[in-house]
Order: sequence, then structure tokens, then C-alpha cells
Amino acid sequence: MRLLLRYITSDPTNPHPETSADEVKRVLSELGWLPTDAGFAAAKLAEIIEHLPGTIRAQVAGAEPILISTRPGTWGIVSHENSRRLHIRLLHDDLQTLREEAEDVVRQFPEAFHVAFRRDLGFEADVVIRRFDSEERMVAGKVQDVRDYGFWRYLKRVRRREFLTMTTLFVLTSLSVASSVLIFSLWSSHAFDYWRGYLDRGATAFLTATLTILITMILEYRAWSNLRVRIKWAFE
Repeated sequence: MRLLLRYITSDPTNPHPETSADEVKRVLSELGWLPTDAGFAAAKLAEIIEHLPGTIRAQVAGAEPILISTRPGTWGIVSHENSRRLHIRLLHDDLQTLREEAEDVVRQFPEAFHVAFRRDLGFEADVVIRRFDSEERMVAGKVQDVRDYGFWRYLKRVRRREFLTMTTLFVLTSLSVASSVLIFSLWSSHAFDYWRGYLDRGATAFLTATLTILITMILEYRAWSNLRVRIKWAFE
């Protein structure tokens, strides 16, 4: 399988000179993604390009492709196929590994590029995973900048199921408390005291569950927001 990311190096509102292959290699070297054996890298790159689908083979080969390895067993190609864009293709047989590597790339590469060139315009939103030897699409995603996601937006957009559960529990807590207060105010008998006890215990249980989920979501949000950039896949 192959995954394609497009990194923006310049745009009409932020015009910059095109980055050369040597400049790109410097960024990749800082990340530790360049193979150390130049002869092996050249042979491996030629092998990978040879097995690419014919629709993109010549395009990649003519765009000063650079072989990368983001982790042992995961290969990739960085090429300058269009002006103002760097194409980063990751290759692996395992879908989950590709997803994990893509998440790392969208966080690490912009930081390294910014250190080298003092600019970071980010990735294009669309991410696609296709079969290695054809254009058959397997899964798509969107690159998201999560730096402007507040906690409640995170709950509503990213953890919607937990948000709905918390809302339901909060409503049940409120209804239980209101019913208990109403019974206490209007009626006084052993029978009503019996029901009020059940309502009080129910309200306590609902409130405890709500607070437990809320605290868990706050802790998860803190870790999630530190990522700054992530990929939301179509099946999430």
C-alpha cells in the first residue's frame, strides 16, 4: 500500500523560492529518515519506482525522488512533482502501520521544515491510501490542525459519543434531583420517602458517572491537544 501526503512549501499569499533537492535532503537528514548507504538507497529507490503504477511512474522518476525510511521496514519517496508542493509517499503492507507513520510525518516534518526555512504552511488536507501497484483507493483521511480546538469543541467533534453520554447522564441527574426535591416539598410519608431514597441514589450514581467520564475526557484532551496536528480517517 502507498500513502500520499502533499506538503505546501509556498502559496500565492506566502510566496517563497522553490526548495531544492539538497535543501529537502537536509531536512530529511535532520529527521533521520535518509538511508546511510547511498548505493543501497539508489537501488531500492529504482526498485520501488519500477513497481509503481504506470500512471505515476514517470512523474515520480522525473521529480528528483529521494528515498526515505521513517522506521525500519517502512519506505517512502519524497519528490517535487508540482510547484509549491512536496509529495511524500509512504509504503508498507500493513494499513495500521501506514496510519501511524502518517500521523508521525504530519507532526515531525513541518517542525523540521520550519527549523530549516523559518516557515511552515502545513499539509494539504486530503490524505489517501491506495494499493501499491494501482490507483485503487483503500481509505482516505483529512489532516486537521487541532491547535484551535477547545475542550468542548473536542468533545462535540472528536468524542461525540462520550459527549452524548455525558449529556444524557447530566439530564438524568437533573431529573432525579428535581423529582426528589419536588417529592420532599409536596409530600411527606414513608412511601414517598422510599421513592425519594431511590431518586437520591440514582442522582448520585448518574453524577458520579458523569464526573468520571468528564475527568477522563479532560486527561485525554490534554494529551490529544499536544499533538497539534492529526489525521482524521474516514472510518473514525
